[in-house]
This record gives sequence, structure tokens and C-alpha cells, in this order.
Amino acid sequence: MHIEDPALPGSNLPNNAGLPGLSVEGYTTTEAVKTPGSLQNEGVLIEWTDTRPSNDTFEGTARELLRVQLNTRSHPMGDLIFNPTAVPGDPDWRVLYLECGDGFRRCAASTSSRISPPAVSGTRSTRTC
Repeated sequence: MHIEDPALPGSNLPNNAGLPGLSVEGYTTTEAVKTPGSLQNEGVLIEWTDTRPSNDTFEGTARELLRVQLNTRSHPMGDLIFNPTAVPGDPDWRVLYLECGDGFRRCAASTSSRISPPAVSGTRSTRTC
């Protein structure tokens, strides 16, 4: 995960200067999940696939999975976790949970919600403060 400034040209493409084995050919960005307020940054979740994990250098590809508009630099996207107690057959099995902060809005509600991407489930739920 990382933060990008959409106002900077080329900031949405992976920089492979430090990873010469990273192929950025065919890399595409996803449409950002829109959030209220003015756009300052975008939080981006990227899946890295190493084609040769047995050696000491990265050789592979990167694929953007999720892009979220952020209206501040405070409390951006952060933690990722799978439910460690889930087993095959559980609804939580292989569900990746992603934390994306409140943008320092200090929501009164302290509840969480599960947002399913339309490509996976066809539904989307949201929480408003």
C-alpha cells in the first residue's frame, strides 16, 4: 500500500528504478473509490507477484487492486489482514480486510463495515459519519 498525489504527472505508475526486475508493461490503474471532500491524495493497494521467489532479487509484476480517494494526509490506508481463525467454508475464508482511516473527520460512530468490490460480489455497502 502507498499514497499517491494525483496532481503529479506519472505518480500513478510504479517506479522500477530500484527494482530492475519489475516489469511495468501492461500496468493499469483502477478507478478510484470516490469519497466526500476535496481530493488530496489516493491510497493504492498493489499486489506484487515474484516469479522467482527463491532468489534474492525481485523479478515479477505489480497489479493495482484498489484505489481510494483521500481528502487528507491523516489516517490513510494502513493495515491488511486475513481473519486468522477462518477455515475453508467460513464466509471470512480468504477475505482480505483493509483499514482505511477516517481522513481525520473523527466520526462519532465506532463501527466498521465490510465493503465488497462490485467485481467480486455485485454489492457494495458504505458507512457514513
